[in-house]
Amino acid sequence: VQTCALPILEALADLLGALAVVASASVVAATGFQRADAIAALAIGALILPRTWALLRQGLHILMEAAPEGLDLAAVRDHILEVPGVVGVHDLHAWTITSGAPMLSAHVVVDDHQVRSGRGGDVLDELQSCLEADFAVTHTTFQIEPLAHHIHQAVKHLQPYLQPRVALHQARYRGCHMVAAKAKAAGHAQQTLRRAPGETHLLQQQIG
Repeated sequence: VQTCALPILEALADLLGALAVVASASVVAATGFQRADAIAALAIGALILPRTWALLRQGLHILMEAAPEGLDLAAVRDHILEVPGVVGVHDLHAWTITSGAPMLSAHVVVDDHQVRSGRGGDVLDELQSCLEADFAVTHTTFQIEPLAHHIHQAVKHLQPYLQPRVALHQARYRGCHMVAAKAKAAGHAQQTLRRAPGETHLLQQQIG
């Protein structure tokens, strides 16, 4: 919408600027009022400012490769998940490289059966058709991932976070085991001390 509106705005501003020049020249010629030319220049400047700001904002938007205006990534994610065979989506990105040409990329997790049966290409076609029809995004890049691969990668990424916790639990288990062993040994020692006087008296009776 903005791409179509900017040329119309520029043409309208040029037309009004030309009319302002003609009007100021007519006023100067008819009345000798020289300031009419300066007033016309200020009016032309006021006409230029809005389109200058619009062009500058659009240029910065493209240079920063920001997300296309009006494109709701949450809605895009929901549409992708509605495609048959798709079970997940991650690393969803959208950006603008030139005026009116949004781009989108995503990693799409597909059911293993779809991959084994050779329907990965069909899923890709449906994804591209979906984005082109519903969001007017024609330049898309999708990476199809089987569900088993996605689970493997998730576990792999979690290992650096899980290993310290596992080591901590193992250390706690070893510590508890050592404490229990020490308590058991202390209990045996106390039991031996309690039984020692009785055993000594029995031994004296046998000797006597």
